[in-house]
Amino acid sequence: MVCRHDLQKSQIEPEDLKADVGDALEQFVKDNPDLRLTLDDEGRRCWTFVHDLLPFHMDVLPAIPNTDAEPNGIWATDTEGARWHPSAPTDYAEWFLDVMHDEWLAGARRIAESRQMNVEQLPRNAFKTTLQRTVQALKRHRDIYFRNDLGNRPSSIIITTLAAQSYEAGGDLFNVLHHVVHEMPDHVESRFGRYVIANPVEPGENFADRWIGHPGRARRFFEWLEAAQRDFTAIGHAQDTDGMVDRTALALGIRAARAAERAVSTAKTARQSLVVATRIPAGSDRFA
Repeated sequence: MVCRHDLQKSQIEPEDLKADVGDALEQFVKDNPDLRLTLDDEGRRCWTFVHDLLPFHMDVLPAIPNTDAEPNGIWATDTEGARWHPSAPTDYAEWFLDVMHDEWLAGARRIAESRQMNVEQLPRNAFKTTLQRTVQALKRHRDIYFRNDLGNRPSSIIITTLAAQSYEAGGDLFNVLHHVVHEMPDHVESRFGRYVIANPVEPGENFADRWIGHPGRARRFFEWLEAAQRDFTAIGHAQDTDGMVDRTALALGIRAARAAERAVSTAKTARQSLVVATRIPAGSDRFA
């Protein structure tokens, strides 16, 4: 969530904006105890709500308009890097939707025809594309791989960006996932000794800037990608049910593996079981 105040740089300091938003969120928590929310420790750019019982969190990003990148550009607070950090989350969302547009439109037409309705009547979330499920699978694999190393866990925006840049429409989930996970390293740039994963709609924003000064984070990211390549390839090469379940558990967690096992009676291949496994809600493996 972006909390954008209609102020100019000359009207407020970034640390004051960050503090003001934090105070407001803290008061919101106190005024709404039934929501069971807690304001987590202050992050580099965001404040984070966590739920007392559910595996749920929401980042809240304090920001002001970037008048040089209207209408959607923003300047976000950043306690470790530049005083103001450029971004464009609305434009980024549109970019991501555009990447998967052809696949979404083809699926929407099939659904609309079966329901005797117009495509325009279908909401964007009527179904998930293979790109969306690929991102979901990669994020779940990341959470399991880094469960004991949260400080080096790559951010979701890095995974989402590299997956979208590696995505090619066509093929089932396994084929898309296999292709994406092998292509992702090619989209990480190195400039003057620093890794760069540029925001495709705001080149001034480097999603890998948290790796600067922390070489272990970059190293662990590439180690994780190699593990993901091995694990997802192994699922596709499974020769029997037990092998498929074991390899799915390793890659996506126990709950996903059990879902895949239950689906074996109707799924003809391990690839189809992988589709079922990715339908487990995000975060469900946290307590597995």
